[in-house]
Amino acid sequence: STKVQLLAQRLGTVWGNAAALAKSLAVVGDRQAPAAARVEAMQSVALAKTDAARAALLQVVASENPEAVKLEALRALSTVGGDEVGAEVLKHWPQLNAVERRAASETLVSRRRWLLALLGAIETKQVAPVELSASAVRTLSQSNEESIRQRAAQAIGRFRPANADKQKIIAMKKEMILGGKADLAAGHEVAKKTCFVCHKLNGEDAEVGPDLTGVGRSSLDALLANVIDPNQIVGKGYENVIIETKDDRTVSGRLIEETPTQVKLLASGPKEEVVARGEIANLKISELSVMPEG
Repeated sequence: STKVQLLAQRLGTVWGNAAALAKSLAVVGDRQAPAAARVEAMQSVALAKTDAARAALLQVVASENPEAVKLEALRALSTVGGDEVGAEVLKHWPQLNAVERRAASETLVSRRRWLLALLGAIETKQVAPVELSASAVRTLSQSNEESIRQRAAQAIGRFRPANADKQKIIAMKKEMILGGKADLAAGHEVAKKTCFVCHKLNGEDAEVGPDLTGVGRSSLDALLANVIDPNQIVGKGYENVIIETKDDRTVSGRLIEETPTQVKLLASGPKEEVVARGEIANLKISELSVMPEG
């Protein structure tokens, strides 16, 4: 039967049979083949770990393909390995969508050489930290190498483990949202009152926090995590800075300017606070984000 033939081809691919591998590689690159068949073929060729398999998977990442197919190619590359994979995936980063970028980040942190390439791309602004998955950020932040942890903290920000109680709230809110009917007009009014006092969306409103036009709202999961547990990953430059002045005033916000004579903070509203150096009694950087929880 056809099912038996496909199983035999898959086993032959895994065991290194040249004819079976060639057939599987042809399916991987065939854009007319069903996505499910291409995914299954990629899972087989990945286990063969050949140069041809690597090249075929990288070609899938580099060209127009359904999201499910690209995601499997990125996952399969982690199994295949190869020194050049990190640089090749990063070369095609601009063509990947938000979901694919998160998957790519998880592949890139799976091997040290690729991880270093990703870290370098973040440092040179080729990759934005918010494009990484939470698990990729966790891997960078909890590396066994101190130099990698330090570079990650400098380039990405501070990371802390997910809070179990907040994860329950996120799951509950997700179920509520997916079970209801969207009211875009009402949603926009809520956003104007609660979100746009700090954030910009499609050119509208403030810049206290990151611009949400791009990846900040790339998925419901990412959006809920950022709203409900904003302190899990505090982006570099978005920590809450607290200043106590010599006349007993306390001001806080995101540090946007620091000179020998003054410090400027930006808080929700948006509202700027300029404090002369000579007036500062104490300045501390909080472990919390400027973004309030919830």
